[in-house]
Amino acid sequence: RWDVPAIVIVPESAAEWMYTTKPPGERSPLLICLSGATYLDAITMVGHMIERFGEQLVREGGAFNVARRDSMGVPVLRAAQAMGRIPDHYFQAVGSGTGGIAAHEAALRLAEAGTQGGPMRLHLVQNQPFTPMYDAWSQDAETVELMPREEVLKRVSQTYTSMLSNAKPPYSIRGGVRDILKATNGEMYAVSNDEARSGTERVTRHHGFVPRPEAGAAMAGLVQAAERGTIAKDEVVLVHLTGGGWQRSIEELGRAQYPAQHTLPVDDVGGVADAIASYLERV
Repeated sequence: RWDVPAIVIVPESAAEWMYTTKPPGERSPLLICLSGATYLDAITMVGHMIERFGEQLVREGGAFNVARRDSMGVPVLRAAQAMGRIPDHYFQAVGSGTGGIAAHEAALRLAEAGTQGGPMRLHLVQNQPFTPMYDAWSQDAETVELMPREEVLKRVSQTYTSMLSNAKPPYSIRGGVRDILKATNGEMYAVSNDEARSGTERVTRHHGFVPRPEAGAAMAGLVQAAERGTIAKDEVVLVHLTGGGWQRSIEELGRAQYPAQHTLPVDDVGGVADAIASYLERV
């Protein structure tokens, strides 16, 4: 059983992806779903709760959490260990872009340690029609244009990779996505749903496992780059295929839907606060 108190706030549309192989215990995470919410709505609600509860809660931090970025950079470290060098190119599908930032930081540390190869050029992929960072990059804009929440909901509902739905990513901050793309002569890609599905089929056909949809989008970005001649035949490429073992884990360990203890309106600050206060009393 899980025994680490935590509070997770997500849009109700993400509830189907909340599952576990173990039944929840008394100190398991509190899951609160917000009906009709976007990812940004959930982030905003977390901000309200941090203000209300003060030191009782510690914000996970997202892209600003160096420990999280270090953990997300492990695939680059493992790949460099297996390859014996830093890759020339790195492909990943992104919502916030934190994974791309983490990969870049990991590659820089490898270079500082004297690892051969690189510099590692970043190739970050988004799924049409939800492509806020691709749009900003293509227009050489310094910031991402913030969409109305109704437009966010509409576009996300039309994508194959609904998890990549951060409407306010760390794009323009110092050391953010725009900076790392410029530092690595990087590129952004927009792939269609059909291209992403085709990418998923390629992964399954050639690697023998069913990845998450985001991996299909990353593979589709690689296909676009190859067709444009962006990658030389003798260059070393690392593609981050998200969720490589999720289906096997379900088959071998089982899958239980993680229960949302509360499903509340998107703007119900008081209701969310009451739910958290009750949880904190128990743990």
